Amino acid sequence: MYAGAAPAESCALGSVKTNIGHLDAAAGIAGLIKAVLAVQHGVIPPNLHFTRPHPEIDLAGGPFYVPTKARDWPQVARRVAGVSSFGLGGTNAHVVVEQPPPVEPPDAPDAAAHLLPVSARTPVALRAALRRLRQHLAGASPALAEVAATLALGRRAFACRAAVVAADLADALAGLDDLLHTDARVAGPAGELRDLALDWVAGRDVDWAALHPEGGVRRTGLPTYPFERQRHWIDPPQKGAR
Repeated sequence: MYAGAAPAESCALGSVKTNIGHLDAAAGIAGLIKAVLAVQHGVIPPNLHFTRPHPEIDLAGGPFYVPTKARDWPQVARRVAGVSSFGLGGTNAHVVVEQPPPVEPPDAPDAAAHLLPVSARTPVALRAALRRLRQHLAGASPALAEVAATLALGRRAFACRAAVVAADLADALAGLDDLLHTDARVAGPAGELRDLALDWVAGRDVDWAALHPEGGVRRTGLPTYPFERQRHWIDPPQKGAR
């Protein structure tokens, strides 16, 4: 881009290396993750340890600048970021990341109720997954049909299971509260979906594709599997120990 082709301070420059150091072969993907998150959340991240540019770089004469504090992305029709990875031996790559256009929800008939299956490897992780799902539903207020389809089709089923049958977000939040505050593993009104939930929680397989036909409802972003944050490390011998 030539100087003067765009307004001053309209293109931020950044590097993830100042945050996490040299990553060798993983440098490119780290930069891509940073750019995707910035575009997704509409926040331009700062650069650590930057004080002033090299005297031979005339940033003031062009659209580029180096942010030193986090700032909101300016209001634009679409957010766009570029990622350049300069590898050893002259192997370079450039990727353009663009904010996706808004997606209109499909014209799918509303179901009377939805089944939200949640599973984990351990009871502790299951409880954390239920808590994270409840926080997400309370804050983001997504379409319940999309939540049900994502949990059913986009998650692996583990041995520790729980499920909620709900007609709307308020029912889903109440059902998740029941699971978090009691020993119950299924919450919701009686009916076919609750019977299906009981079968699934008992360890039986469920044909989720029949419940959520392909193309009927799109998936949505939900919390991922929770880390239990347990330390698995061999402590070094104490000084003087034999």
